[in-house]
Amino acid sequence: MNSYEQVALIKAHLKRTSPSAHRVIGVTSDVRKVPVGTSEWVSASQVEMLGTRDDWDALVFPMKAIGRGVNIVFADGPRVRDAVIGTVAFFVRLTPPLTALLSRAAWRQLALAFDRTQISPAQAWRT
Repeated sequence: MNSYEQVALIKAHLKRTSPSAHRVIGVTSDVRKVPVGTSEWVSASQVEMLGTRDDWDALVFPMKAIGRGVNIVFADGPRVRDAVIGTVAFFVRLTPPLTALLSRAAWRQLALAFDRTQISPAQAWRT
């Protein structure tokens, strides 16, 4: 995510729409959201301790929360010191420049596909 505010928006949306929203951990800068013990919220400094917990399936965080780098690893068991997170997805807001770039890329892809199409002379007259 781009900000702590976006993390809060995602968590609120999940709470409204998903029965398993409680299994999604959000990283927050508001320490009042982080009670002692297990919680749906952690601070950036607590993220590395998620390897000791088994009550979550996904982590939502802003990029600036991991600026220093984070290692979330299993603390014990057969996978001790293995990475806990197997998949990372980046959610970004499409800004006008990015939208324009993606649009141009899509048109180029369509143009290349058309250029590669084999059209017989008979087909060309019918189109």
